[in-house]
Amino acid sequence: MLDNIKLYIIALLLIATIGFGYTTYHLTGKLAVSEASVSTWQEAANKNAESVRVASESCAVSLKTVHDAQTAIDALSESRTSDLEALDAISHITLPEIRIDGTQKPTAPRENADNDRLSADTMRLLDNAYCSGNKDDPHCTTR
Repeated sequence: MLDNIKLYIIALLLIATIGFGYTTYHLTGKLAVSEASVSTWQEAANKNAESVRVASESCAVSLKTVHDAQTAIDALSESRTSDLEALDAISHITLPEIRIDGTQKPTAPRENADNDRLSADTMRLLDNAYCSGNKDDPHCTTR
């Protein structure tokens, strides 16, 4: 009987050893798969973090470009407003009608020194307005 108990204990220890060995083998395999999966996901996370950084920098550049464009638009709008106010302040000359009779040669009235229909102030204002919007024109080098 003592031999039977020893045999049961040995069998129980053998079964426990085989069970623990199989469980250890099985868990070691799962651990290796999990470590490989963690490595893969870590690489993907690093790539995504880099993509987010690049997108963030791109967004910052876009916002700066939009801000610069809006600043230029605001400056042009202010210039246009000041030009329109100056145009409104210039006195508008009404040219008299020219009557033609059979004995007189028709002549246009001379309101301006160069015989143009626009005054020097109006021409200066038009030049200023043109050069405000087209600063790269070679005729606008003084601005």
